[in-house]
Amino acid sequence: MTDRPKFVADDHLARLARLLRAVGYDTLWKNPISDREILRQSAGRTLLTRHVKLVRDGKPADFVLIAHDDVMDQLKQVAAEKQLTLQPDLFFTRCTACNGTLEPVEKSAVFDELPEHVRGTLDKFRQCPSCGKLYWEGSHTDRIREKLAAAGLMGE
Repeated sequence: MTDRPKFVADDHLARLARLLRAVGYDTLWKNPISDREILRQSAGRTLLTRHVKLVRDGKPADFVLIAHDDVMDQLKQVAAEKQLTLQPDLFFTRCTACNGTLEPVEKSAVFDELPEHVRGTLDKFRQCPSCGKLYWEGSHTDRIREKLAAAGLMGE
């Protein structure tokens, strides 16, 4: 796999950070976070921010100054400026809560944690080894894919 860009998002870009994680990008995000700390974390990463002053005074090596309020427009801007190609096979491989890399887990190991309606209908699950959050494909993942397609981010 080629080197994929890594990001750090300022504390006002939580939705963008979660969406980047959902589509498979390593994205740090923490709230609250000081300017000093986010600039430290931006070493080797692209800083995503809406704060002109942070960019002007902190002089990060790599940044995207986010211009939009809508999260899909934000993602489109990052994709355009960083020449990202979204890869559907990497979707839903990172924890949207903590950024950990999800690992497959046997249904029997998490059966008691599953909602009743999921127990009888799905068999594939992933879990974050860092925070323990459990994931599965469902209507929420379909909606994300539909929004990405509607925004023109899914390619041909």
